[in-house]
Amino acid sequence: MAKAGHIEQTRDKVYERAASLTPKPAQRLFETPFDGMLEELDKETRDEIFLTAREEVDNLMNGETSWTAVFNTYVEIAELVELIRADHAPTKEEPFTELALEVFTAQNRLATLFYVLRTHKDLTEAQGRNVIEAAFPLAVRGLTDEARQAIFSYVYERSSGLGWGQVAEEYSRLIELVARVKPITAVETDDSE
Repeated sequence: MAKAGHIEQTRDKVYERAASLTPKPAQRLFETPFDGMLEELDKETRDEIFLTAREEVDNLMNGETSWTAVFNTYVEIAELVELIRADHAPTKEEPFTELALEVFTAQNRLATLFYVLRTHKDLTEAQGRNVIEAAFPLAVRGLTDEARQAIFSYVYERSSGLGWGQVAEEYSRLIELVARVKPITAVETDDSE
């Protein structure tokens, strides 16, 4: 687990070097507080964490890179990864709501997800989470409720102002990274997805 003091020291270095940073040195610098967790991941996954943070910020800033903002986003994503990879006792799965069950049992879960979200715009946050998670059962299986809530909250806080469709779109992007970083013990073999 990265220590807050180490993250702050790195943040100070990012602020000092922001004008001269380029992607590779920035990634190496961003990774320093999370070395312990990152050494367990392959290079492609480490690169994906960095690129996810950078793309999110670049999209918000119309293609301009703010290394300080990228670092702040990187920290949030790396902390999510730490939570996902932490050892926890298994959490009991929540039962699906009627709408979530409709998504889960559909031939095309993503198409059904977006249909359900378009036709039920008044979902609460908890209902929306249940419906969206139903579209990605293997990606969230084996994760603790705390990790699942943190993943959903990360996306919801950034996208909910643009509607449920945007929340689902951003969730589908982040869940690819989640599936890559899940520890093997949380991965179950199931060909039904």
